[in-house]
Amino acid sequence: MMTFSRSTLVLAAGIFLVLAGHGARAQTGTERIVTGTSRPVFLTAPAGDNQRIFVAEQHTGKINIYDRDSGAMAGEFLDLDGLATGNEQGLLGLAFDPDYANNGYLYVNVTTTAGSGDTHIRRYRVQGDPATSNVADASSEFEILSFNQPQGNHNGGWIGFGPNDGALYIATGDGGGSDDNDSGHTAGSGNAQDITDNLLGKILRLDLSGDDFPDDANRNYAIPASNPFVGVSGDDEIWAYGLRNPYRSSFDRATGDLWIGDVGQVNREEIDFQPADSGGGENYGWRLREGTIATPTGGVGGPPPAGNVEPLYDYDRSNSDFGGRVVIGGYLYRGPVAAFAGQYFFADASSRNIWKLDPLAVDIRASVTRVNDLLIPAAGTIGSLSSFSEDAAGNLYLLELFSGEVFRVTTASQDIAWNGDDPTAGVAGNGTAWGDPNNWTRGGVADQPFVDQDNLVFIAGSAVPNINLESDRTAAAVTFEASYRLFNNKLNVLSGNITVDAGVTARIDSTLEAESANQSLRKRGAGTLLVNGPTGQTVVLAGTLGGTGTLANLRVQQEGTVGPGAKGPSADAIGTLSVTGDYSMAAGSKLAIELGGTAAGQFDRLEVTGAAQLGGTLRVDLVDLGGGAYQPQAGDSIPFLSSLGGVGGTFDLLDLPELGSHLEWLLNPDGNTIFLLVNSTLEADFNNDGLVDTADLALWQTGFGTAGGAGRTDGDADGDLDSDGADFLVWQQQFGLTAGPLATSVGVPEPSSLVLLFGWVACALIRRP
Repeated sequence: MMTFSRSTLVLAAGIFLVLAGHGARAQTGTERIVTGTSRPVFLTAPAGDNQRIFVAEQHTGKINIYDRDSGAMAGEFLDLDGLATGNEQGLLGLAFDPDYANNGYLYVNVTTTAGSGDTHIRRYRVQGDPATSNVADASSEFEILSFNQPQGNHNGGWIGFGPNDGALYIATGDGGGSDDNDSGHTAGSGNAQDITDNLLGKILRLDLSGDDFPDDANRNYAIPASNPFVGVSGDDEIWAYGLRNPYRSSFDRATGDLWIGDVGQVNREEIDFQPADSGGGENYGWRLREGTIATPTGGVGGPPPAGNVEPLYDYDRSNSDFGGRVVIGGYLYRGPVAAFAGQYFFADASSRNIWKLDPLAVDIRASVTRVNDLLIPAAGTIGSLSSFSEDAAGNLYLLELFSGEVFRVTTASQDIAWNGDDPTAGVAGNGTAWGDPNNWTRGGVADQPFVDQDNLVFIAGSAVPNINLESDRTAAAVTFEASYRLFNNKLNVLSGNITVDAGVTARIDSTLEAESANQSLRKRGAGTLLVNGPTGQTVVLAGTLGGTGTLANLRVQQEGTVGPGAKGPSADAIGTLSVTGDYSMAAGSKLAIELGGTAAGQFDRLEVTGAAQLGGTLRVDLVDLGGGAYQPQAGDSIPFLSSLGGVGGTFDLLDLPELGSHLEWLLNPDGNTIFLLVNSTLEADFNNDGLVDTADLALWQTGFGTAGGAGRTDGDADGDLDSDGADFLVWQQQFGLTAGPLATSVGVPEPSSLVLLFGWVACALIRRP
């Protein structure tokens, strides 16, 4: 935590107030919920409890309950004694059991006077019904784990249950002092890099449903079998290591990703990240590394250790708008303020900066935004932050250490629904003009004008599908519940979140961007979004993204599909989607190409200026552009993807229309372009036109006698690399045979064909600069 004086904090808080008064936006802010607490360091609530919040006080050892909405105190839940109360000691962590509603268990992380500040993880039980009781049983204390602390600082303190596995995670500091090199620190490596009989500088992971140490009263837990050091050298409790003082970690409640704020020493503060699908074992580098550099003090710095994981973000120890001296890890926002959805919040206790970053941005460092002026409270002062916290509903709280105030992030933004010319929603609007208040219902009240940063919802009911933006517009988030087209000017979506419901096609014929060019647009929902103008960096999380626009960068996640063009059986179904940066596909994603013919402009294309990384599925559909469905013929060549920066990876699956007899699909790269080819399997079809005739005989005659390298176009029918009489006999046997056109427009190739196709992809699509 903090190692500087209150006077320094108060001075910095005064500077913060001057800075906070500039450029505030009216739509977002904070509201003071609680006053009068003593050094609040954490807030939480049991799962499903949307009425109460539980606030932990660092030095008093009290956990008090407050009404979530009124802030009225509901009772003193638990009062812990025997705590060491140094600046970084005391009651530091609180977590409710995932099954609290049934077992009534809660857990704390404390430092105690016994052992001069040693760490104890303890369990308590509520008295009575967990859903309503405001009192815990202090006599129910049960030791889970304890370990020595060499010095009084760097205690970490956070504990939390993984949303995906139910295990208890514990963040521990390196034991204190400096350079991880004082008394009580492992000589030669420091505690954080020592993984044998050393739980300091780690993230621990415990299974509380069992006890693997029945003879040890101080170790009442089981070891998850999937922990990374089970069965190999290293303490079985360790999940990750190489941390200095991980002050405030959190799980993304939606994904299970783990975020860690690790306090630096002299030069760098860092935010570390562990994805939900990690198997553990990450080494975050301390004491060899401080952020992204070698530790510059104490003679302990060096190159990254084996398995080192670089910080997701780090910053210098200055008092600039993007600097500080004591990082406070925060949360990936999943609360009700739409403008912040999907952004990670964190802060610095010294510089008083509060930031958010976009974890899906191409350049995460560039996405970091200082948000002090967005969080100005209506009452009170946010100065000396001790922690961010979440309640059961995902609301984000900021805890002020010295004043004892607790603030909740809030917004004046509301859902505003487009009624258009639907008279049942109020006074019928003109159905086209954004500025006509009769086109809107905000907060359930009809005939209200659009306000900057409202959450747009395009509902069913209007008979007019085309909406004129009229001027540049800014929204917190956008949801399409019915199909509409927006056109003209620019739509700026602060959160980047655009949701299109299943069965809906939304079309945006205007410039589309998130809060800034450095923030990502996020396509959500099972429906289709068509972008036909300049569009910022985009991530497809679900559903389909299509159109003929130009995107800054494009990534397709597991549930997402990219389909250039307008999609569907219409005259404008096909088209070219351009990406000026890089394009990538995750496993489980799709690239969907529609073919209406092989002439120019009769098939979809994806044109990438940067690099293309393939994965997932390539799906090809045949569409009727008015003259019947496209009929693939031998010799057709369709360049559906080009990348000036090179192509890497492979498609995991090919979903292609079934072809007629003697035809097969092939993928073929030519430079930086990937072609979909229709190939004749007739051995004597030397010119690949789908017919064995006299033209093929002429090719054989020209190539007759070629040996040691003859190919099919030289008349080599039997594949023995020469053109001779045996090949003429094959021509005679096949003379008059024709490769039939398309047999059916749906289906997946037979397994043998898939093997052949995978071979082409694996051999050909390997070059990347």
